[in-house]
Amino acid sequence: RIISDLQEIFPPQQGSFLVGPMAKIGWGTPTLISLSMGVIVKLPDPYIAILGVLKTVLPSEDLAILKIQVNFLGTIDVSEKLITFDASLFDSHLAYIMTLEGDMIMRLKWGNRPDFILSVGGFHPDYTPTMDVPAMDRIVISILDDEHARIQFSLYFALTSNTVQFGAQLYCYFGISDFNISGGLGFDALLQFSPFRFQASCFGTFTIDTPLGDSSIDIRAILRGPAPWYVYAIGTVSVFGFDWDVDLEIQWGDDTNDPLPEIAIKQKFIQEMGKPEVWSAGALPVGRQQLISIITPEAYEPNPPSAPPSGTLPETPVRIHPFGSLTIAQKMLPFNFQMDIFGNQPISDVHKISIQSVAIGTQTATISSVQEFFAVAQFKSLTDAQKLSRPSFEQFNNGVKAVFSHDNADFVAGNAVRQSLEYEQIFTDREPLKQQLKATMAGQLYADLLKGSASKRSKLSNRFRERLGKKINPPADPASGISYTIANAMDNKPVYDNMDFKTMTEAEDALNNLIKSNKALKGNIVLTEQI
Repeated sequence: RIISDLQEIFPPQQGSFLVGPMAKIGWGTPTLISLSMGVIVKLPDPYIAILGVLKTVLPSEDLAILKIQVNFLGTIDVSEKLITFDASLFDSHLAYIMTLEGDMIMRLKWGNRPDFILSVGGFHPDYTPTMDVPAMDRIVISILDDEHARIQFSLYFALTSNTVQFGAQLYCYFGISDFNISGGLGFDALLQFSPFRFQASCFGTFTIDTPLGDSSIDIRAILRGPAPWYVYAIGTVSVFGFDWDVDLEIQWGDDTNDPLPEIAIKQKFIQEMGKPEVWSAGALPVGRQQLISIITPEAYEPNPPSAPPSGTLPETPVRIHPFGSLTIAQKMLPFNFQMDIFGNQPISDVHKISIQSVAIGTQTATISSVQEFFAVAQFKSLTDAQKLSRPSFEQFNNGVKAVFSHDNADFVAGNAVRQSLEYEQIFTDREPLKQQLKATMAGQLYADLLKGSASKRSKLSNRFRERLGKKINPPADPASGISYTIANAMDNKPVYDNMDFKTMTEAEDALNNLIKSNKALKGNIVLTEQI
C-alpha cells in the first residue's frame, strides 16, 4: 500500500531519486497496535515524507470492539520551509455500531512568512485558512446509521496563532421518504483567555415531513459571556406554509470582567537581554580585510574581564572586530510597537520598547533595524473578526545592528613616523664571503623597491584600489514583499506618499489615528495592500 501511494505523493520525474526504509512495527501478543510506515527522501532537492497506517484493535482482531485505523502523511519541504502532517480515520468503529471518521491536519511554516495551523475536524465557518489546506471532514461518530434511522455526532477543534476554535453538532433522522422526522443541534465557538470570554453561534432545527405538508421549528442564537452574559435568539415556526417569527434578547450578570492578573514585562525584558544568544558579533562587510584575529581570551588571559551584573548585559563578553558589527536581537516581544497584552495578560508597566542608540565608551554606533516575525494576537487585543482575518504572523523590529567603523572607511591610520632604513648587501659564491657593504637606503630607491612589496599588493593599499579601478561595495539589500498603505476609498490612490507600512497592524493603527484626528475621514480612507 505504501509503495502504491508513492506515485501520488512523488510523481515520476526526470533526474529525481527516492531512497528510504520501510518497516512494520507491532506491539502485544496478539498484536494490539501496529504501525506500517515508510520514510522517503527525495533527491537531489531535499524533500522528506513519512507515510503509513496506524491500526489499533481491542481486545483482539477476532473480537474488535474498538477498531481505529489512521492513514497519515507527514512531509518536510526544506525549499518551501514547510512542515505538514495530514491524517484521516478510515474503516474505524466502536462496539461495531458506532463508526468513526474524520480528518486532521497540521501546517508549520518558517522563513519569510511563518505560520501555524492545527485542526482536528475542520475550522470555524467564518475562518479562512492562511495556508493551503485540503477540504476536511468533521470528526463524526455515527451512533446509528440505517436507511430509516440515523444519529450522528460531529465535532471539530482548531488552533492558530490568533484563535481557538471549536464546535459540535448532533443530527437525528427517523422515518421513510414520505413521512419522517429530523432535527439537529449545534454550535460554533471562538474562545478568548484574558479576560475569559467566548462567543458561540448556536442553532437548532426540528422538521416533520408528511404527505400533507411540512412543519418545522428553526432557532438561531448568539451567546456571549461572561460579564455580562448576552443572548440574542430568533425562532421561526413554519406550519404548512405559514410562518411565525419570534426574537428574544436578554442580558444579565455584572459588567465587570474577571481578567487574568496584570503582568510587568520590564524586568522580564531586562533578563531576556542578558541572555548570550541576544548579542552576537556580525561578519565583516563585503570587501573588507580582517587584518587581526579574534581569540578566545580564556586561553591567553590569566584574568579575563568579568561579566557585568546579571540581567543587564550578556553574561559572556562579546568581542567585535573593529570593522565588524554588533547585532542585538531578542525574540521576546516586538520593538516600536504599542502592546496591550503579553500572552493573555494585560501589561502593567511598559507598553512600547525600542533601542535608541548603541555606544561603546564615547563612540556611538550607526544602527539599523533587525526584524523578526511575531504573532500579533499575543501582544495586541483583537476582535473576533480581526483574529479570523489577520495574518497569523507579521514582521516587526526586534533589535538593531550597530556598526562602529568611521564613515565606512576601510582603515584609519595613525600619524606618519620618520625612520632611517639601513640595509646590508652580502654576496655569496662558491668561495667564502667576499664582500659586505652597509649603507643607508635613499628615498627613491626605497620607493622603487616598495612598488612590488607585500604592502603595495595588499587589498588595503591605495595602489591596489587604483589598479582595480573601482571600489568594492556590499550588495544592496532591496526591499521586497508586501507592504500596506492608506488610500483614498474612491480611487485607491495613496493619501500620503510617506505612509508605507510593513505590517497590517501598523497600517491599521495609523488609519485609526487619522480617523480619530479627523472624523470626516471615516469611510473615505481605507487600508490597501501593495506589492
